[in-house]
Amino acid sequence: MSAKAWAGTAIAARSMARTSPHARGLFTAAILARLCYGLLSLPLLLTLRDATGSCAVAGPAAGLVGLISTLLGPPRTRLVERRPRARRMLATGGR
Repeated sequence: MSAKAWAGTAIAARSMARTSPHARGLFTAAILARLCYGLLSLPLLLTLRDATGSCAVAGPAAGLVGLISTLLGPPRTRLVERRPRARRMLATGGR
């Protein structure tokens, strides 16, 4: 997507968010639901440090989890958008 098309999409999304009565609540809920991604590495870091006694092991492991979730985020999003059944499977853990 070109920068010009991206800017047009962002402007359209902002104007829709301002005019839609439920957009603010939906946006707030989406932001709160995504907070866990940022908080995942801290408990992992502390648990690995306590288990191994070494920050040299815990730090790279927590960084690797962050890197993997960053790299796999866009493909996972495309999968969910293209296949509605995948949305249910990701939400329920494949059940």
